[in-house]
Amino acid sequence: MIDFVRTYDDNIYRFEDTILKNPIFDEVFEEKNKRTGDTIKIIATAKDYGLFVEIDEHSGYLTIILKTLLNKLSVTKIYKSDNLTISQIQTCLKFLEEIEITPENLIISEISIGIVVKTESNAVTIVDNNLVSHNKRYYNHNKKTYLKNGYKSFEREYFKIEAIGFSNDFLNQHFIKFLLTMKKRVYKKRVPANHLSDLFQNQVYELFFSILLERFNQLVIVDDIDFEIFLEKDANSMKEYLRYGYWKEVSEKYSPQTLSIRWKNFNRIIVKYKLNQIKNLMRLKMGNAIKRIYNN
Repeated sequence: MIDFVRTYDDNIYRFEDTILKNPIFDEVFEEKNKRTGDTIKIIATAKDYGLFVEIDEHSGYLTIILKTLLNKLSVTKIYKSDNLTISQIQTCLKFLEEIEITPENLIISEISIGIVVKTESNAVTIVDNNLVSHNKRYYNHNKKTYLKNGYKSFEREYFKIEAIGFSNDFLNQHFIKFLLTMKKRVYKKRVPANHLSDLFQNQVYELFFSILLERFNQLVIVDDIDFEIFLEKDANSMKEYLRYGYWKEVSEKYSPQTLSIRWKNFNRIIVKYKLNQIKNLMRLKMGNAIKRIYNN
């Protein structure tokens, strides 16, 4: 599903006229230059609808939080654990048209694609203890805790992938949301989604989900380990491989060949002792969730 979209319109006069005349934006204020008193930015929000606007001297920017908007439009509540369907996302786009915000005029600058999967065991524990890294790169320690949920974020220059674990205590159900946020330059050669209106085309979702699954496949998720069943050499190696910062140290101190040999050995141990069962099951569930997104 699409979690949020950030867009902009280069025709600032058209955009400003559309937004400031629209009664749905119930909070509008100007940010002024303290020295000259000139307006440098206009900010408008429709929080209940998940719509947030900034207008500066260059462009107008609109951020859309899809689940918030759909909850405002829908008779039935959309829950945190729900994956939005393509038709639900397109319902949001049609609503924007109804309030005279034209998707054809809005250029996508950033998009966030996410899938929620149900887990068999505590999702917070899986994120905190079993999710190790994205390839050889580590999560930001400063962002490890997200409210009361397990949370890890792996950030690159133009994209980040996040894992958020949460539970429904009343139903005793556990979920992990995998969220990939990308600048357009990451996907523009693979996905024909330049304008917001392109999200009316069903085929773009398949391409977005394929990128999400590629990034998910790069996550290192290791099952709980019983070192008593390990060969001593494998146990000693694995304890090092799982130490936070190990792969960064190796990449800085040793040759690419040494790094490659150790990485291959790491993956060999994972396969040998069947430590990839959690990840394999999640990958299967993500595929099933994507099918439901298309079929509903």
